[in-house]
Amino acid sequence: MFHLRFRADDRVLCPLPLFHTYGLNFGMAHALAAGAALYLTGRFDPREVLGLLAGARITAFLGVPPMYVAFTALPDLDAYDLAALRVCGSGAAPLPVAVLERFEAATGMAIDEGYGLTETAPAATANAAGSVNKPGTVGVPFPDVSIRLADEHDRDVPPGAEGEVLVQGACVFGGYWQRPEASAEALRGGWFHTGDIGVLDAEGYLTIVDRKKDMINNGGLKVWPREVEEVLHRHPAVHEAAVVPLPDPYAGERPMAFVALRAGQRATGEELIAHVAAHLAKFKLPMRVECGIPRGVAQAADRQGAAPGVARRGPRPRPRPRRPAHRAGRLNAADRTDAVYPPRPHADGRFARRNATKRRERRDRWPQQQGCNRRGPVLRGPGGPHRRPPRPYPQEGQP
Repeated sequence: MFHLRFRADDRVLCPLPLFHTYGLNFGMAHALAAGAALYLTGRFDPREVLGLLAGARITAFLGVPPMYVAFTALPDLDAYDLAALRVCGSGAAPLPVAVLERFEAATGMAIDEGYGLTETAPAATANAAGSVNKPGTVGVPFPDVSIRLADEHDRDVPPGAEGEVLVQGACVFGGYWQRPEASAEALRGGWFHTGDIGVLDAEGYLTIVDRKKDMINNGGLKVWPREVEEVLHRHPAVHEAAVVPLPDPYAGERPMAFVALRAGQRATGEELIAHVAAHLAKFKLPMRVECGIPRGVAQAADRQGAAPGVARRGPRPRPRPRRPAHRAGRLNAADRTDAVYPPRPHADGRFARRNATKRRERRDRWPQQQGCNRRGPVLRGPGGPHRRPPRPYPQEGQP
């Protein structure tokens, strides 16, 4: 099993943020529970991490797919001595099979890919929990964890068919804080509904197809972004790819691809679309290709916040607070003091009025101390800096 493979003599490198459940539970907690030495890094840099892997003789490394993509983009990856490394884990996002194969070919090290969510604290399956490591799958369930696939009516799907991944076991959370309706919806029937679409093979290995909410509905036809991304990753010029839905007036949604090219490589959007057309059906072709990969908190591709105009799913961002009326200049002079500093009920308001006067004096004195004037620009001439007389506040009845 993955977490039991950590030993007291292990040296575990975790370049992941500890506010993320993957770095906190899989990285820090499991290493400390085993008594292993834990190495933490700051901002991820592929050459610095590889130097630490070789110099400190790291035996276990936990990363996310973008890190392995960055490793395989280095032309001298095979020059680093990674002989001490015996465990490589990947999570937080699907790992493209092409990246896994390139990393294994350069280092001779297989990557154990796992699957989990914050609600499963944090893992439910892993390749290391099975008898063999199957590239492209996320392994089998851990002990005391059950997995089943269901359709939209929570009925089991036949073997080999796509269905939503449902998880049951001691690792599943008890509910969302003060959100009883969301908790009842996610845990209906005693199973946690992950929102991920997967496929189970005959040996019980789970393959994640994609997120249910990331599915692109192209005129009623399902397009899974990961399927298109896997094809794009096999183009020799593509370093990384992410596919998102693009609103379309006719079909509703069309695929759109974001790509990052390898150093020194060039490719046009038409060339990449033609590459996808050679492997997939026509309705799965990207409508257009853009440069740049959107990132999330764990450095994984962020499909939801990809670009303006792309269909966004999930909660809308909180609106920015409006500027106070006194800062926007919408109040008269007589109203400013009371609007900003309302009088207190005690002491007949004498102290409140006195404090309001002091604050107003400090507020008017501050621009002069900073070399600026909110009521008039600073004018510089032969006699030194002087200020244009401030404009009087508008009186009642004046614009």
